[in-house]
Amino acid sequence: MAVEETESTGTTEPTSVGPRWDLVALSLLACLVAGAVTGVVWWLVAPLPEYQVLEGRVLLPEVETETAVAADGWFALCAAAAGLLSAVAVFLRVRAARISALIGLTLGGLLASVVAWWVGITLGPASVMEEAKGVADGDLFSGPLEISAPGVLLIWSLTSLIVYFALAAGLDRDRSGRSGRNDDPGADRFNHPSSGGG
Repeated sequence: MAVEETESTGTTEPTSVGPRWDLVALSLLACLVAGAVTGVVWWLVAPLPEYQVLEGRVLLPEVETETAVAADGWFALCAAAAGLLSAVAVFLRVRAARISALIGLTLGGLLASVVAWWVGITLGPASVMEEAKGVADGDLFSGPLEISAPGVLLIWSLTSLIVYFALAAGLDRDRSGRSGRNDDPGADRFNHPSSGGG
């Protein structure tokens, strides 16, 4: 059990050193909801790959490889934005239990990314073969939303950790700066000069 001094009263308050699993569980629950919302946004903004039925075969035009890259890019943008908001929300809610916050952001970001991925592909078209049924020869049809680069699933966690560390470092720097000014023995003499002439 660590002890932290409050700024307003100068008294000491106990703060937990180990992880608070209730906060971790709450973070995971919040990430489930955030992941579902992010999946819906990704499904709305990401382009769907277009396939073509030609002589009984299903073909993916070469130009559609750019669509797959665009889907990955949109997922990365959505995950990064969600990771930033997650870090800010956790930082504003949890100041002392940083281990719990880091665990929650790491695991929650991974879980939320998987949820967002699942929601996006579930809302999109079915499998390619299912969508190809009944399509006339030479016609195009939309395929399922996919992720071609699995590494984008890590972006949510990485972004939230970077933002949280930056916010925590700024808070620590601000506290150390105020503490240094308060500990300076010449600060009072500078701010409150003696009224005597000598």
